[in-house]
Amino acid sequence: MYPKLTAILTAFTLSQPVLRANVAILADYPLGEPGSLGTNSRPLDLTGTYSYTGNNYGGTTPVATAGVSAPGSTHYLDTSDTTRQEGFWGPVFSVPGSDNFAMGIYVRAAEDTAATRGSIFTSGPSNQNGVLKITLDGNGWSASAHNVAWIGTAGGTGFTANTWVHLALIRSGGVTTFYIDGAAQAGTWSGTPVFGQSHLGVDAGGTNAFDGHLDQARVVTFTAGESVANILAALTSAGAPEPHILQQPASVVVQNGGTATFTAYASGHPTPTYQWFRNPGAVPVSGGATGTLTLANVTSADTGDYYVVATNTAGSDTSATATLAIGRAPTPSTLPDAVQQMQMDRKYGMFCHFGVNTFADQEWTDGTLPATTFNPTAVDADQWVLAAKAAGMRYLLLTTKHHDGFCLWPSAYTTYDVASSSRPDLDVVKLVSDACQRHGLRFAVYYSLWDRNWNNGAMRATSLDLSPANSAAYVTYMKNQLTELLTNYGPVAELWLDGGWVTPSEDWNIPAVYDLVKSLQPECQVSVNWTVGPEGSNVTPANQQPGDPLRYFPSDFRTADPFMPKFADPKTFTHSGNTYYLPFEATITIANGSHWFYHTGDETAKPLSSLENSFNTATAQGNLLVINCSPNRNGVLLPSNVTALAQLAQRLGLEPDRPFPVNLARTATASASTEWPSGGHQAWKASDEDPNSRWAAADGDASPTLSFDFGQATTFDRIMVNEYGEGDVYRCQSFDLQTSDDGSAWTTIHSGTTLGESIRIDLPAPVTSRWLRLRVNSASGAVSIWMFKVQNSARPDPEKTSFRLWQEQNFTLGEIQSGIAGADTTPWGDGLPNFLKYALGIGNARHPHTGGSATTFGMFPGGGWKFQFHRARPDVTYTIQSSSDLQNWQLYDQDPGSVGSPVEVFVPGGTGSLFLRLQAAEKP
Repeated sequence: MYPKLTAILTAFTLSQPVLRANVAILADYPLGEPGSLGTNSRPLDLTGTYSYTGNNYGGTTPVATAGVSAPGSTHYLDTSDTTRQEGFWGPVFSVPGSDNFAMGIYVRAAEDTAATRGSIFTSGPSNQNGVLKITLDGNGWSASAHNVAWIGTAGGTGFTANTWVHLALIRSGGVTTFYIDGAAQAGTWSGTPVFGQSHLGVDAGGTNAFDGHLDQARVVTFTAGESVANILAALTSAGAPEPHILQQPASVVVQNGGTATFTAYASGHPTPTYQWFRNPGAVPVSGGATGTLTLANVTSADTGDYYVVATNTAGSDTSATATLAIGRAPTPSTLPDAVQQMQMDRKYGMFCHFGVNTFADQEWTDGTLPATTFNPTAVDADQWVLAAKAAGMRYLLLTTKHHDGFCLWPSAYTTYDVASSSRPDLDVVKLVSDACQRHGLRFAVYYSLWDRNWNNGAMRATSLDLSPANSAAYVTYMKNQLTELLTNYGPVAELWLDGGWVTPSEDWNIPAVYDLVKSLQPECQVSVNWTVGPEGSNVTPANQQPGDPLRYFPSDFRTADPFMPKFADPKTFTHSGNTYYLPFEATITIANGSHWFYHTGDETAKPLSSLENSFNTATAQGNLLVINCSPNRNGVLLPSNVTALAQLAQRLGLEPDRPFPVNLARTATASASTEWPSGGHQAWKASDEDPNSRWAAADGDASPTLSFDFGQATTFDRIMVNEYGEGDVYRCQSFDLQTSDDGSAWTTIHSGTTLGESIRIDLPAPVTSRWLRLRVNSASGAVSIWMFKVQNSARPDPEKTSFRLWQEQNFTLGEIQSGIAGADTTPWGDGLPNFLKYALGIGNARHPHTGGSATTFGMFPGGGWKFQFHRARPDVTYTIQSSSDLQNWQLYDQDPGSVGSPVEVFVPGGTGSLFLRLQAAEKP
């Protein structure tokens, strides 16, 4: 029928369905034709919309046609194995108003017996009442509304062995009629049919199924009053002779040096040939028997608008244009860039899983739960954010859409969202993003690529191979939703994409998604879960090696939920011969039951020792950790979770609005009185970044010491120790902490009894010393230390430092201490702040934090500073001012550069200006 059907279709969009008079082909299955079968031989819809996604018992076998079946057919599908069911289920046909449509198929069978009878073509599950069914049913070919009424002769008629026939159901003006080879059968039906996951050659209600041959199945729609002759012609013919573009090429975004593929498909007889062109200038590019154009090693010279002309002896048809663009991508590097460093500096965040699953006691649902399932009594986003802030976290990651497809914001592109829920008044994304801005945390977005509700469940299966049309249509849907999230809810620190493993990575068009994200929010970091590894392989962090391939590119950081990074963690990975630096973000859940969504039995948190080990493991080596805390059905975090986070912060020395504490022992030189002779338990392993390595004293050392030489006088006021224990048995029974200026004369600054699993010692006043040591006075056996931390938490006196001046400029104490100058919280519509303050240090450059478009800043040797900003709007005046004291400001420049472009501002040394600020104000 369509012998030139392209087997491999890449991204494309659909034109209007091909019309025959006033009949439109809604779905067209050239059953058995070369290239017409997808994964597990599942039939592909020629229009690219309704391809079958499920099969029974391995599917069917294509066989070369012998005898007359569908016009132009070369192959059919054989389902004649009577020992098993064979066939397919999956698509849900979107028939407007359930009227003025028809479905038809070519069939034949060797006999009409109990072994061969069954459903052939249905509008939904063949055991669901009211579903339209074409069957072989004892007395011949039959049709029915299942369990409601026969359509045509009860029990069937007109069967002749080994003879091809065309069977059709036409519903016109509310009346459904059954046709055999174009002849109407007596007995119509005026009820309303049911649609669902349609079946082809299977019987959902039992083991019996149609055993025979299938060819050319179609579904068409038509205008009211259309003639039966035209409808049957659309169901049975090989199509109009002149070419009609059925599959339009879709725009493609690739990286420089990548491969771009455009695909179009045209019907027509004789089979059309294709000629591709590129605009401007209608330059011929390539032509041939198929509608696929592949461009390798793409450069900027290849960008532009492409279209194809399909031609045969009956005429020609021209496709719509599709654009080829080179997308944004990270710069190859073996070191983190400035935005990656900002992300790594955030280090620690909260993950919140919340949605319909919260109200179903399930981790995953398949998109069929009613939207009204979502019914929280309230959503206290401030409680979530304040709990995260009190725990020392820097950002909050929200599951805006999980695999079920339910959206926590009112999306214009679906009805499976909060607007259709029992609480249409709750835009949860806005509540959380607003709370983050109020309380000084960065907001981050989790978004599932896999959406089991989309397009009536077209992606519901747990293993997919998306048709090109579904891939292109879904990517468009996804980009529309991501645009909503990235333009309506303020700055987004990162986008955490999940669920990509259910289908080949190319189906998600990650380059186009990445390009969109960076065009809207350049500082938003992007990753897809299971970032590293070859196609189809989930490589855990424990098995990742430097130079491993990136499965999802572009990506800014790595994820592999729920695993931890190894020690030493590789940071450099490859794509297309280039090397990229990617930190790792680990994810764990605090629930003792290890659930991500709230379950009614989740009332306790994991032990603190487990959480502490996860923090130490995940945040070492420049990596990050997010701990999931699931809001319950009242929209609040469980008290046990909030308490556990606060206790963990106390253990780790984390405080709100304070820099993460630095372990001064990590860079000190460690030594010990003795070391265990085997197993690699050296002294330095008590203070390295690996929480799973440890120092152990030798057996028989009754008073072991563990010493640290800082190399110079160093101030500290807090010591934290984690002792290794066997079970709950710890060996240290008494100890001293001692300091020394020369490593020989020691002064005791603290004495205690047991160390145990974790101990935090806050000294009454800061101590300055070059040496610090732990001396064990008595123990029940050889003492071993997992982790030894030394911290300085002292706060400068604001009245005696320049901090007072910073505070008068509305910098928070935390921003001052960490050297980050924050932005005012009054953004305009494009998400940039009204007022950006850049503190250029007092002798040292301070990195600005914009909360909006990417801004770089640096100090030059010999004096001088520069920073960049994006001059976004013509109706805004951009003023740059300088100051030497943060109190008196002078005009330095106004409206430099041009609108719509990055602007670089340079201040030479010797001007006396230690500080700059950028003010953006709307013109009167």
